[in-house]
Amino acid sequence: MPALDDQQTREYYENNPAAQWLALLVVCAGTILTPIALASVYVAIPTIASDLHAHALLVSWVPTAFLLANVVGMLPAGHLADKYGRKRVYLCGHALFAVASIGACAAPSIELLLVWRVLQGLGAAMLFSCAQAIVMGVFMTGRRGTALGVMTSSIYFGVTLGPFLGGWLTEHYGWRSVFLFPAPFSILVILFIIYKLKGEWLNEQAKPIDWLGSLYIGIWASSLFLGVSLIPQLSALALLLGGTLFLVLFIRRQERIDNPLIRLKAMWGNKLFSRSALAAMLMYGGIYQLVFLLSLYLQFIKGMSPSAAGRLMVLQALMMAFVAPIAGRFSDRRKTNKITSVGCLIVAAGFVPLCFLDEQTSIYWIATAMLTIGLGFGLFSTPNNNAALSSVPESRLGIASAVMNLSRVLGNMVGTAAVLFLVSSLIGAAQIQPEQYGALLKVIHYAMLLSLLLTLTGAAVSRAHWQIAAHNKNLE
Repeated sequence: MPALDDQQTREYYENNPAAQWLALLVVCAGTILTPIALASVYVAIPTIASDLHAHALLVSWVPTAFLLANVVGMLPAGHLADKYGRKRVYLCGHALFAVASIGACAAPSIELLLVWRVLQGLGAAMLFSCAQAIVMGVFMTGRRGTALGVMTSSIYFGVTLGPFLGGWLTEHYGWRSVFLFPAPFSILVILFIIYKLKGEWLNEQAKPIDWLGSLYIGIWASSLFLGVSLIPQLSALALLLGGTLFLVLFIRRQERIDNPLIRLKAMWGNKLFSRSALAAMLMYGGIYQLVFLLSLYLQFIKGMSPSAAGRLMVLQALMMAFVAPIAGRFSDRRKTNKITSVGCLIVAAGFVPLCFLDEQTSIYWIATAMLTIGLGFGLFSTPNNNAALSSVPESRLGIASAVMNLSRVLGNMVGTAAVLFLVSSLIGAAQIQPEQYGALLKVIHYAMLLSLLLTLTGAAVSRAHWQIAAHNKNLE
């Protein structure tokens, strides 16, 4: 079949429902691998720390380095997708992620491992800035919520398998196998994209990318993470103030130039989109650090093996994977329901018992909390994404998808920065030994309390979000 331009691609999928679902299958096959790779790494972190002789603060950068690269790469990747093609950028992101995974497997030191994690993060930024936009471009005439629900379910299914596979691989083949495992599957997915994902999606009127703005946002994010990790040193204050200055410069630049990375006024003017993005940031800020901290708690304090810890942590994502497509189908039929705010409240309820973890906490109590959080987040995520992306024109879906993913990553960054601050303040540059377990429990308690507050705030924002949707519907 010859290459299709943007208009031909739209007509091809509108007239071929089977091709729509095949395209969705291709996207899901790709998006499932990245969360498998990411979630499996969390279970391996204690073993990585021991094998590479890395102290607690340095090993906490294993997830942070990935997030930092995500923040820097997400908006430029969204613009590249609109300008040069979402399929092309999606494919390149998979290739970079596969190469970085192989490099991380062979890393001889924690420092080089972190370098490869940065490259993994850049690859993932390219992936996730395009995935939702491709799905929205394929499903132009309906069933967007259902399609997004299936894609979200595939991501959560990857998150579900990740801890289990990570624990099993770490226990039997060492932590390096966790990084190597996705590589051959990534190659198969790349071939799948080339031969099965037909057409291309791009905006021929897309303007040049604001690389200077990208530099500003990168300096801000780097200064934030480094500054938080160095507290209470004086250099931490200098980094935080310097980073804030670059954030201000970024915001001012976006208001003045013709080709901003993000049109802040326009985004904020679209109240449905902006509230959805804010709710996503708060919710992901609440749950991102959960797997990392529970991995440390279960293996260090409860003495569980990596595979046993992985099996327990799989419950949250398994519940998400089950609920997300159901919530997506529901959001196709009723745009003004309050399902997202209810989901946020359920997530908050799940965090309450986790604020009181100690050495004697029952595993069944933890499992119940994980299932509750998974149920609530499954109810929240797909309807929230469907409402946000349905509120923007098709030509801007690439950057809109990138902004929604950036909201997720910024939320992750808030949660990770908080954990870095707590680890730096309460544990510092010490390896986690039995004498540090009390301090580790304090880190977990404070982090879970922050998660509870963030998700309650997310519920309030999400409630306002659906009031806006209801108002818009009444005006039609």
